[in-house]
Amino acid sequence: MSDIKVVNSGPDTIKVSINETPSVKVSSPTIQAVKVSAVAAPVTSGGGGGGGGGGTGPTGPQGPTGATGAQGGATGPQGVTGPTGAGGSTGAQGVTGPTGAGGPTGAQGVTGAQGPTGASGTTGAAGPTGATGATGATGPQGATGATGPQGATGAAGPTGADGSTFQYTNGTSMPEAVGGISAGTTFSSVAIGDLLDDLLYPYQDPSFSNFNVPFSTSALEVGATLDINGNYTWAFSNSANVSNNTLDIKRGTSSFNPNTSIVTNTSTTSPYTASGLSSLTFSSPTTQYFKAFADNTNSVQFSSTSRSVSWRWKLFFGTSSNTTLDESGIEGLSGSALVTSKNGTRSFAAGDYKYFAWPNSLGSPTASTGFKDTSTNLAVAMADSTDNAFFSSTQNGWSYGTVNVTNAYSQTISYRVYRTKNTLGGSINIQVS
Repeated sequence: MSDIKVVNSGPDTIKVSINETPSVKVSSPTIQAVKVSAVAAPVTSGGGGGGGGGGTGPTGPQGPTGATGAQGGATGPQGVTGPTGAGGSTGAQGVTGPTGAGGPTGAQGVTGAQGPTGASGTTGAAGPTGATGATGATGPQGATGATGPQGATGAAGPTGADGSTFQYTNGTSMPEAVGGISAGTTFSSVAIGDLLDDLLYPYQDPSFSNFNVPFSTSALEVGATLDINGNYTWAFSNSANVSNNTLDIKRGTSSFNPNTSIVTNTSTTSPYTASGLSSLTFSSPTTQYFKAFADNTNSVQFSSTSRSVSWRWKLFFGTSSNTTLDESGIEGLSGSALVTSKNGTRSFAAGDYKYFAWPNSLGSPTASTGFKDTSTNLAVAMADSTDNAFFSSTQNGWSYGTVNVTNAYSQTISYRVYRTKNTLGGSINIQVS
């Protein structure tokens, strides 16, 4: 029996028709199983190992499937591929299969050149007006035009209602001043116009802005005379609110309310010229105050500042080589002042004793430091009775002598005389306290 060698180089089923049971060896280049079945049919002449293909006979009926043969032996070597047989005629075209799924879209091609502009279409209807834009900057002002002729005066308007028609009443006292209305004021049928005037235009009280007397001195020695005749002058602020013919000028010892009249209820127009008034003189220290008074238009009196003149005793001081002084020696000292107190600092020239003489009524300096050198702040040693019996009186530890002195106006009083214990070669300032 001849061997039949079947070589399968693909996945197709190989059918072999033989007349006797062959010994079949199948070798397959793939790992797929090869199925061999026996078919009872005449053997069709086929190409030998790779020869040209003959015409295919009609297919006989399929015989029963034979029993599966035992596994063949090892696959033999592949035979030489025979020449390709001539191609058969093209079979009829099969039914067109369904359309495959669309492939992905290809990349966009280059934009072609722009075509020519088409003819303009018909103009559409106008759209709605847009919002108004922002106002532009103001341009420079133009030159002022010529003034036009004045128009005719218009007809007078109707007369307004009389303010007195409307009145205000309130019996509760005002808790505080408002405008020109004082705290505590109540209202009973007050015209609204008057009320508003009082609130918005408060009363302006007048006052004296100055007041002058016909003499310039402010101090005289006791016994001297003062002529008070002449021009008294003054000025007002808010003079429109001064009631005329209400001016008084007075003098006296009280600065607040002097009680002797110089003139009463005279014109408030400055000046007033006084004449026939007696001169003033005093035999003891005193002060006279001069003051002017007037009434405002609300009948309230107001006054000026006061002007004053004082009558005073003299204090004497200076240097002398004499160990004591009499009246002429006192009045011959180089320094003097009209005083109301012994206190103060006096300057002395170099050499000799330093003397003070003042009215006995002014009393003694304070103990220990009543006489002090201002350059050293130390007490100045003063004479006592051991230096001269003249200095036999002592008060607060300071010794003094007394001398009666009659001044130029025939006024006589007792003076205390104090002297340094020693002559002093240099100049010195001595403070008395």
